[in-house]
Amino acid sequence: MTSGEAWFEYGDICNSVACWQWTDWVVAIAFVAMCVFGLWLAFTDPRMKQRPPKDRRGWWF
Repeated sequence: MTSGEAWFEYGDICNSVACWQWTDWVVAIAFVAMCVFGLWLAFTDPRMKQRPPKDRRGWWF
């Protein structure tokens, strides 16, 4: 039996972070990194610091 099969069998009672597989950690870290990177881009984008012009069609371009 592989660790993946054991995880599916005991997933209902073993739901804590200590029982995560390494693949779960990779997915979780990648998701958090993507969110942080997206927020960082949004707040550091010089276009976001400027006020949107009255004609909003050209704001993002």
